[in-house]
This record gives sequence, C-alpha cells and structure tokens, in this order.
Amino acid sequence: FIFSANYHKIIFHYSRKFKSRLNFPYRLMHELKIKKELVNIRDSIIFDFIEYDEPIKSACMHYFKNGGKYTRPSIVLRISHLVNYHIQRAQELKTSQMLIAKFSEMIHTASLVHDDIVDFSDKRRNFPSVNKLYGTRTSILAGNLIMSKATSLIAQLNDPMLISILTNTIIDLVSGNRYYC
Repeated sequence: FIFSANYHKIIFHYSRKFKSRLNFPYRLMHELKIKKELVNIRDSIIFDFIEYDEPIKSACMHYFKNGGKYTRPSIVLRISHLVNYHIQRAQELKTSQMLIAKFSEMIHTASLVHDDIVDFSDKRRNFPSVNKLYGTRTSILAGNLIMSKATSLIAQLNDPMLISILTNTIIDLVSGNRYYC
C-alpha cells in the first residue's frame, strides 16, 4: 500500500467494509450506560460543593449545573469500558476509573473559570460566565476550590505513578496559563 493523495477514500472504503459487528441494541444500551454514568459524575461533583456557603457554592456549581458535553469524562469512561472488556470485566467500572473521569471534568471546569477571568469573558456556553455573575474574587476562589477538590480526588487513588501523572497535568495546565498574564 503506497501513500496517495486519495488515502481518505481508501480509509473510508475499508472502514465501511469492516464495520463494527456489534448490533444496534447493544450499542444503544452501551450509550445509555455511559450517559447514566456521566449523570452520576455530574451529580457527584455538584454534591461535593453543597456544604459551602453562598456565593462560593453557586459559583462552583454554575458550569456543572448548566450542562456541557462532559467530553473528557466520556472519553475516560469509554476507554475504561474497553480496558475492562479486554480483561473480562466489561460490566464493572473501577472506583479509580470513575474518580479519574470526575477529576478530568473538574480540572477542565476549573480551567474554564480561571480562563474566563483572564480573558474578561462575559459568556461561556451561552450562559453568563462565573466572573460575570459573581465577580472576580469569588470566581478566583471558586476556580481554586474546584481545582483543590479535584486534587483531593487524586489522593484517593493510592497509585504513586498515576498521582504523579495527574499532578503534573495540573502543573502543566497552571503553568500554561502564565502566558496570558
């Protein structure tokens, strides 16, 4: 097979030829399971901030309550299901896998809160941004609290290598934001 300018046609041809053998009801059931797990993650995140006083509580919950695609936890859950299927545990999601999915959404959202402050953004996902509704000080505290809660999830993993990887992810994220200042 020689690389050609029409490689996309070849890929399309073979992707149609070797379509997934999974039947539709199974795929639908799997998608519904992922959606249910994403709702559980969202609810769990929101529950984490119930104990705090206003306005920090509402500021932390703002983006989680207003929806979002939950792309990062969705990817984590899909990969987790594939890995578990491979090791004959397709029905189970490990607690650590759910924590990583939750962590990914919380870190992403904390970065959005901080990004909106740095960019002076008034809107996010067609809703008023946290800093527009609650002001800069509360927004900074909310972003920091979300980041801190996400970091506390990492400690629950009891896996030094994974803790190191996720902690370095946070460091890279925060150090990348210094270029905006």
